[in-house]
Amino acid sequence: MRSVALFGGILLITMSLSWMHYTEGEEKPRVGTVLFEGKKTDLQKAVYQSPDLTVEYEVRSDGLGSYGWVTVTENKKKKTPNPDKPGEFTETSEKKVTKFKAGSAADKLVDGLAPLMAVRSLDDVPADKMEAFGLTAPDTTLAVTLDGTERTLALGGETYGTKDRYVKDAASGHIYVVDDEVFKSLKFAATRLPERSLTDLKPEEIVGASLGQGASTVSWTHKNTSDKAAAYWSRDGGGAPAVPEAAPADPAAPVDPVAEAPATTDKDVTFANWVDSALKLKSTAYVQEGAEPATLVAAFDLTLRAEGKPEQTIHVLRDGDDWYARGEFVRGLVKLSKGPSEDATSDVDDIIEGRVPPEKAKPSKPPPALTKPPGGDKPPKGPPGAPGSKPIRPPGAPSITPRPG
Repeated sequence: MRSVALFGGILLITMSLSWMHYTEGEEKPRVGTVLFEGKKTDLQKAVYQSPDLTVEYEVRSDGLGSYGWVTVTENKKKKTPNPDKPGEFTETSEKKVTKFKAGSAADKLVDGLAPLMAVRSLDDVPADKMEAFGLTAPDTTLAVTLDGTERTLALGGETYGTKDRYVKDAASGHIYVVDDEVFKSLKFAATRLPERSLTDLKPEEIVGASLGQGASTVSWTHKNTSDKAAAYWSRDGGGAPAVPEAAPADPAAPVDPVAEAPATTDKDVTFANWVDSALKLKSTAYVQEGAEPATLVAAFDLTLRAEGKPEQTIHVLRDGDDWYARGEFVRGLVKLSKGPSEDATSDVDDIIEGRVPPEKAKPSKPPPALTKPPGGDKPPKGPPGAPGSKPIRPPGAPSITPRPG
């Protein structure tokens, strides 16, 4: 009995070690059937192709690291009036190409592609089922390149209820059911995948920053970054921005020892608030090659430094009422929202000169329009006999309300 228990324990330990070795380095459990084997670092390219849409996700790298680059090619259908036949229209096709860096939303796409898992495998599918699955003559494909090997799937229709997708492995001809989310990420790449942030550095990672405008540049150091509650920005060279003068203290008032204690003089709260807002600037769209404005004017440059990483500079620019940014992280020219960009730029001169920017006036809201006169449908209150008040019926007097019949 003891021998059985001993060997059983050894077997359990061996199986546990084998499973740990098999799943070592994986970030999520693998459920289902492996279609395309590979790790996230093995992914090189994914191409989704349908009759009017081609999406190519390509992994690139530079001095800042690896990133995804997306090219969306659409055949846009449009109807134009037929000059030879009044009242009739001719359908034409227009090719539109959009390129952009993929943002953090592409992380799920990469997770879904490397490895690519099937929910289930279908064996011995008859011909009539192939037609029902949309796999007799499929017009949509997904080709994935992992570590130099390209594999292709033909995409069929959706399953009933779950919205998974029937697919056929082009190499083996085998049929599988795959979660449709990975295909949707590529199909709707133009809206789902573009990069929106201007940097990938987190506030707690940033140890220093420089702000430049024209010929003026000032630097700050981010201190105590490991402790969020104690972290603060200090202007290099000493001195924090001036603060508005407080009202003179009443000499007769009791002295508060806490209030009288000197505060840390090198904390630059003004810059801390400004840089926090500046880091929230977001891209709204990538400017395509050949469509760059010809009269871009520099607004300000914000350079960020982090331990063990290359520094990143965000160049904010403007062209009339339009705002843009470029930098190492976005790998291109992007468009920005007007309001936040104007607010950030309007304070730069004061921040550099060590002044507290004036408070921005909030736009006043107009009073809501009245849909009913004051008091609504109710008669105005007032003493009996007052204009508009309800008349009083003396006790015993007949009702003035006519009765039916």
